[in-house]
Amino acid sequence: MSNTPTVVSVINLKGGVGKTTVTALLARYAARQGLDVLAVDLDPQANLSQALMTTDDYTKFMDER
Repeated sequence: MSNTPTVVSVINLKGGVGKTTVTALLARYAARQGLDVLAVDLDPQANLSQALMTTDDYTKFMDER
C-alpha cells in the first residue's frame, strides 16, 4: 500500500442528496479497514461530526453544551 494519502471529496450543490451519509459511510469503512481517516465537516450544522460520534460521545457532547 502506498504512503501517499488518498483524498476523497463528496460535493454537490443541491441539499438533501446524501453527501453527509455517503461521507460518514466511506469514513467508517476506511477506518474499519485499518486506514487513518480525517473527515472534515465544513457544514455549520456539523451533521457529519455527529454521525461519526458514538451514542455515548454524542450524549456527553450535548450535556457539555
